[in-house]
Amino acid sequence: MVIRNEELLVYISIDNVGAGGSQPCSRFRAGPVGRVCAGHRRHARLQFSHLSGGPGGRRQPEPPGEVVPRPAVHGLARHRLHRCRASLVPSGDRGSQSMNISFLFAFLILGAPLPAPLPGDLPLSAQNDAPPAAQEQPVAVRIRQLRSPTIGFPAILNSGGRFAIWSTRKPASARLLPADGCGAPQILVLSMPTSVADGRMFRTEAGVPGLAPRAAWHLEVVWDDGTRTEEPLAVRLLGWPVDGPFRFAVMTDHQLLDPSWEIGDTVLAPGKRPSYGEKKANLVMTEQIFSELRLLDPDMVVHLGDLLFGLKFPEEYESMFRRIAKSRLVSYYIPGNHDAYATYSVRLPDLGALALGFVQCRSKMPKNLDFKASWFEIWTFLSCMYTDLKDELFSHLVSDGLEHWKATLGPVNHAQVRGRFHFIFLNTYGGTNKRRHSFSIYAKMFDRHIGAPMVDNYGGSLGEAELSFVRDQLAQATAAGRTPVVFGHHDPRGNTDETPYHQNEPFPTDPVGIKHFEEWNYDGAWDSDPDDKRGRETAQDNSGVELVKLLAASGGYYISGHLHKDGQWSYAAGEAVTRSIRAQKPLTFVKVTTAAGSTRDGSRWGYRMFTAQPDGTLDLSPLVPGRKSIPGGNFWVETRLEDVRGEVRVYNALPVPLTLHVPLCLPVDATGYRLKSGAGLGQPLEAAPFAGEGFTRFVYRLQAPTGATVFSAPGVLDLVLSPAEGNRPPEVRLSADGRSVTSGADVPLPRRLDASGTTDPEQDPLGEAHFLMGDQVIPGLQWDPGSVGQGGFSFAVRDDAGAWTFIKGTLVANRKPPRAPGSRGCGCNCTFASTAGSGFGLLLIGLAFLLFRRRLHKA
Repeated sequence: MVIRNEELLVYISIDNVGAGGSQPCSRFRAGPVGRVCAGHRRHARLQFSHLSGGPGGRRQPEPPGEVVPRPAVHGLARHRLHRCRASLVPSGDRGSQSMNISFLFAFLILGAPLPAPLPGDLPLSAQNDAPPAAQEQPVAVRIRQLRSPTIGFPAILNSGGRFAIWSTRKPASARLLPADGCGAPQILVLSMPTSVADGRMFRTEAGVPGLAPRAAWHLEVVWDDGTRTEEPLAVRLLGWPVDGPFRFAVMTDHQLLDPSWEIGDTVLAPGKRPSYGEKKANLVMTEQIFSELRLLDPDMVVHLGDLLFGLKFPEEYESMFRRIAKSRLVSYYIPGNHDAYATYSVRLPDLGALALGFVQCRSKMPKNLDFKASWFEIWTFLSCMYTDLKDELFSHLVSDGLEHWKATLGPVNHAQVRGRFHFIFLNTYGGTNKRRHSFSIYAKMFDRHIGAPMVDNYGGSLGEAELSFVRDQLAQATAAGRTPVVFGHHDPRGNTDETPYHQNEPFPTDPVGIKHFEEWNYDGAWDSDPDDKRGRETAQDNSGVELVKLLAASGGYYISGHLHKDGQWSYAAGEAVTRSIRAQKPLTFVKVTTAAGSTRDGSRWGYRMFTAQPDGTLDLSPLVPGRKSIPGGNFWVETRLEDVRGEVRVYNALPVPLTLHVPLCLPVDATGYRLKSGAGLGQPLEAAPFAGEGFTRFVYRLQAPTGATVFSAPGVLDLVLSPAEGNRPPEVRLSADGRSVTSGADVPLPRRLDASGTTDPEQDPLGEAHFLMGDQVIPGLQWDPGSVGQGGFSFAVRDDAGAWTFIKGTLVANRKPPRAPGSRGCGCNCTFASTAGSGFGLLLIGLAFLLFRRRLHKA
């Protein structure tokens, strides 16, 4: 706001002015303001008129010295800024000369600030409803009414938190469904939907119950007409907020139809392990790594792209979606080059020209024609044939993989903040579909897909939109003092062991890419996007170089895939990142090996774990000594359960013991369960249901021992599950400021409630414990209620078998001594009919009043 003479200039950020929104200022009014300081009664109202901004009114010049605020940002969605005049119009028996500036601040306090971005808030780039480019194969649009969160852009938050739902319709209700089918749904508390994205969508805040367990969840939304939408793996709950480090896992480059994985060594693991009903080794490993990540239970999972191979997008995207939807892993996904090729149709010439191409390339014909020839030989020959006929090959776009990605998984660029970290998920395979051109020739024979996408430009490239996005996100991270962690499929430094950057080429120039490996491309002699403003790029000045400059200035971490092998480079401040760029802050680049594709230079199928420390650094220490990533296929759990009894067997062939989180779906039992080894040692229970009926999730924390032979003969831990018959729950001893509290008692509001004296009759360790008041959950054995007010509360605690006990009480007000006779308090009781003034608001009012008085004296 700006104070000018007797007017208040207010800048209002409006996302959607709706019908008749040409004069949005007129829609705002303050309620009657009265009882402003005893003995100085005034009655007035504020009248608003539009000056400039947005679509309404002619722009008027701002007064000299007026500072125009920047547009507000809400979930990356920019709001139109309107400049309004607020004039005080007196009413009652007082004239305008008795205006009090506190009236104006009353209006300011009334203005509700824009809510901070929440998990699930849709990025600006994803709010565009532009249809995909015309293509021969229609894009199956899966994401329709529910725009966020989605399976590729989930909401990850603590229990008791809130996330945003973006939709094209107003939700009537919503709930979370357990992804593993174990336990009860969690009912969400929804706010009133607000219109966003210029009226094309609604944003609704969803409150999660504080006692909702840590797990993966599907999101079900019921619309106003009773129909419903279920989005798989859209929400990940982390349990109660806990100070300290958090862990995330990164996997990449599955390329499931790529036959090249059959060449070379891919697995460093025992030969005998679960097959998950799959026949091919790469599919078995995919399911194995999904299982391992569920057992390691990181807080966040990131996939760096190349989920597909890019032969036939409609079928591959449908198959991929079904696979990850049943993975029970909530993950962030960004596209790789194989996910985003733009396939063009092939128009073969007449037989004479085809025969000529065959003759010209006969020297490259595979010597073996019994389908035992390597894919490299086969497609080198085909590439030669079709390159000679390039003028006649392509006529129109068949399928754009990037459009399939958006329609199936969600946004391609997005960001999330957690603790001291700003996570940025960047699509590095940008540019026009002409730059991303490919064609696919393949045959399915002997249960194999013999083929490959023919593509010239498979390295990274950023368009103007991607560069603007990452520049803005890095600036936000720097301004907030957070460490940026950027995830991208390609490394913007280019190749680190050969020519760093390669020019984009028109198709087909080198459609198999056998001359070199492409990490990053640039527009040189051929301009793949004449409409952009960048013009011709060079090996010294391109989008990759620009991204490296941004990273060198901000510091932090950049994590990528694409190369199919591990790598790690750290640069201190002042150290050269490239020949021309030096790091201004510490910067680390990390590459992650392939999860199920072809391997390079001794790499193996696997994934990598990271630990984010409270100080804003990543712990990059490898879990397995000598290997940056964890080789997949080395640990698993087998369970055989019948009703309330069963056996659990844990295998581990890694050279280090592992802490695994093993969930068991069991009937709710008041006495709980025991999971013991053959020696009678009980295994700690990490999480158990507080209440409910039917089956629910018990999570045990197990230590998997090492085996006799690393990566070959796993160690085995055998456990037996049985009901904890005769087990008694803990005995609660609760005190309020040292005074004992019994269940059902009224408790004068204390400084501290303390249940640390609680004991267990069987001497079991105490497990989860929490206080509950309304919707607020306070974990632990102690609670300082402070000024929470009056009302009922409860305290609950369980033992290590899962037997809970709880007591209830009511917080009541303390009796205060009567006010001394004649006391008039502060002498000024400032209230407003339209707002409950906070202490901070009253302070602002006082300061404004003093400033206004000073101006009057000067005048």
